[in-house]
Amino acid sequence: MVARNLPVGRGEIDLLVRFGDRHVVVEVKTVGSGAVAGDPVERLTPAKLRQVRALAAELARRYGPVRVDFIGVRVEATGVTVNWRQSVA
Repeated sequence: MVARNLPVGRGEIDLLVRFGDRHVVVEVKTVGSGAVAGDPVERLTPAKLRQVRALAAELARRYGPVRVDFIGVRVEATGVTVNWRQSVA
């Protein structure tokens, strides 16, 4: 991991990690069992994607090509489910 809760411009990147020769911006959404939006993916709105893309573009000027991934975490009494989607933006 390169950074967590990284301030960039007028926003914040949840995670900035490095995979091989590429930096990856990771947006993380976590929901609990009582959450209205059952799937964390539902919380990844078009507006949020636009914001993350803009922040990633700003980081790309510093680091070169940047990929944007999404990690959805659902916490339930029976366990934790993690959904990792690569290259979402």
